[in-house]
Amino acid sequence: MDGSGSVVATGLNSSVSLQLPETSGTAAPTKAVALSVNLNSSATVPTTATFDRFDPSSYNQSAQTTVYDASGNAMTLTNYFKRTSSPTADNPNSSWEVHSFVGDKELTSGGNAGTTMTFDSAGKMTAPTGPITYDEFTTAGSATPQNIAFTFGADTTQKASAFNVTSRTQDGKAVGQIQGVTIDEKGIVKASFSNGDTQALGQVMLANFSNPEGLRQIGNSNWSSTGVSGEAKLGSAGANGFGNLMSGTIERSNVDITEELVDLIAAQRNFQANSKALDTASQISQTIFNIRS
Repeated sequence: MDGSGSVVATGLNSSVSLQLPETSGTAAPTKAVALSVNLNSSATVPTTATFDRFDPSSYNQSAQTTVYDASGNAMTLTNYFKRTSSPTADNPNSSWEVHSFVGDKELTSGGNAGTTMTFDSAGKMTAPTGPITYDEFTTAGSATPQNIAFTFGADTTQKASAFNVTSRTQDGKAVGQIQGVTIDEKGIVKASFSNGDTQALGQVMLANFSNPEGLRQIGNSNWSSTGVSGEAKLGSAGANGFGNLMSGTIERSNVDITEELVDLIAAQRNFQANSKALDTASQISQTIFNIRS
């Protein structure tokens, strides 16, 4: 098969044993993250003035996003949201401070930690108006520096409802590990991977014979062609004369259990009757022998 999953070679000379790849794709570092949240407008300013991610009393909420480094290692980007001001009669706007961490490393923008978010009286975000470009950083699992452009989506709001992540996207990708193999009704063998990739590896080849009854059994459910059966005609599932494939199904027995039980009972009765007849014949013979003696 080619890269698009189309069969490009047929025939016995083109048949090969399928090799299952352990991985799929190449790693891609996360370069852009988009997050939309709703911040509770009823939230209060934390009593602890100085932000400390290990102290829940110093921030209001947090959200996690899985991102990837250049080696495809998964990391957790955590955004901590801390309310810094509430609406007043003089100022109907409110503000929040966002601190972002990848693992144990706090991200900075222009050398400064923390980003200010502002909302108007209707709960619409007024700042930041564009992506936040974090300074270059290096993770523990990769020696390649990377940048992340972080964007609060258009659905980010401040309403009188519980904190909620509305949407979350990122463009990084890990190398996929094989998770399973399936065979469809056309005999196409497909492998699925942990990163969402699906690869078509090949197609199951079927053989038909002019006289299947002439095949010779060679043991272990294997058969070989003979002069009576004729040479094998190769094809694929769904083609004329080759039938269909049903992956994952079990062939049902062609034995009628009820009929077999009835035959077994009848055989048992016949055996008992024959035994009685033989026993009677033996007793009669013994009686005759006793009379003669």
